Amino acid sequence: MRLHEYEGKELFRRHSIVTPPGGLACSKEEAEKIARSIGRPVVVKAQILAGGRGKAGVILQAESPQEAGLAAESLLGKIVKDHPVMTVLVEERLRIETEIYLGITVNGATGSPLMMICPEGGVDIEETAFHFPDRLATLSPDIFQRPKPDETKKLVDDIGRIQTELMINAGTHIVAGVTPGKGGMTVLGRPVYDSVKEAVAGHRIDASILFVPAGVAKESCLEALEAGVPILVVITEHIPVHDTMRIRARAQSCQATIIGPTTPGIICPGKTKIGIMPAQLFSPGPAGLISRSGTLSYEIGGRLSAAGIGQTTVVGLGADPVVGTDLVRLLELFEEDPETKVVVVVGEVGGTQEERASDFIRSMTKPVVAYIAGRSAPQGVRMGHAGAIATRGLGNVETKIKTLRDHGVWVAENPGEVPGLVKKILH
Repeated sequence: MRLHEYEGKELFRRHSIVTPPGGLACSKEEAEKIARSIGRPVVVKAQILAGGRGKAGVILQAESPQEAGLAAESLLGKIVKDHPVMTVLVEERLRIETEIYLGITVNGATGSPLMMICPEGGVDIEETAFHFPDRLATLSPDIFQRPKPDETKKLVDDIGRIQTELMINAGTHIVAGVTPGKGGMTVLGRPVYDSVKEAVAGHRIDASILFVPAGVAKESCLEALEAGVPILVVITEHIPVHDTMRIRARAQSCQATIIGPTTPGIICPGKTKIGIMPAQLFSPGPAGLISRSGTLSYEIGGRLSAAGIGQTTVVGLGADPVVGTDLVRLLELFEEDPETKVVVVVGEVGGTQEERASDFIRSMTKPVVAYIAGRSAPQGVRMGHAGAIATRGLGNVETKIKTLRDHGVWVAENPGEVPGLVKKILH
């Protein structure tokens, strides 16, 4: 199946992956209207089933709705690589600071799927793969069988290496890594140990991030807790609930903090990042941000930054029914933080975390703004995340919004309203 860019992005949106705001236009007037609704500089892209559109000159930038209309007019009807341009995609122009490539294609030699991941490259991925092959992680899964443990482990290791480089670039002081069987190696100049105990013996470890398969997540977390690591950020999804409950109980007995599972991590913009958040979307400032949804933390953080409102810390709460640190505890930490002047909570359908936090919010000295996702989610149907399910009248969006408003929270109707509410509070 071959998809136009706009069709691929529509699939992303259906699965809660954030894409730039925009729309499809078939005329100059439609392009102007879309650009006007966006209200910021846009790009106008010819929609054809061919690569290399940028080099072919059919991706144009526009500073105003009038320029967007003229760009669309110049592209529509044009023949590019034997393809007529019948439609254009008009969407907000974003500043690209980092490109991460993820592709799924077919291996021509074997006829099997091929997954490729690279921390750089984008449209020039072929040149990156040719000149720097060690930066490209690949996996060829058998679509008729579950991935083999060694294949899964290799992919996790490669993703961990890529994310390690991105964390270092964001200012994180990473001192060591742990992969059983690879002790004595170095990755990006950092030593690798066979166990957390060995790493702790040689370094001061303030926090650990886990990129491990769900089947070994419990053992990995317990190993880190036994070694005395005080903060664990658990990126892993699909950890059994009873495993998470055991991890949380052990952490409480050790007075340690667990963020996650199913979290994008934590970022203090301009200082450090322990997670997989795209650092370029965030900026330093006075707003704290807590989100149950990873992609919505990116979108809200990006919108705040675009409005000139930076963040002290952004925390991905975790999207599972049971998480290591609940919303109330994170609100307590932001209440104690002298640099945070306002807190933004991004909740979603399912569970009762937002309702349970409302009593504490009423006692806070700092204002709270909230957005609750999942307004159209049907009762009893899980919406993406394991914890995003409303049952027996509990956990639905209407109940959450009413409870929060009754306790003095400013609730946005959509993500675009959040920056305006925060600005109103700060000024």
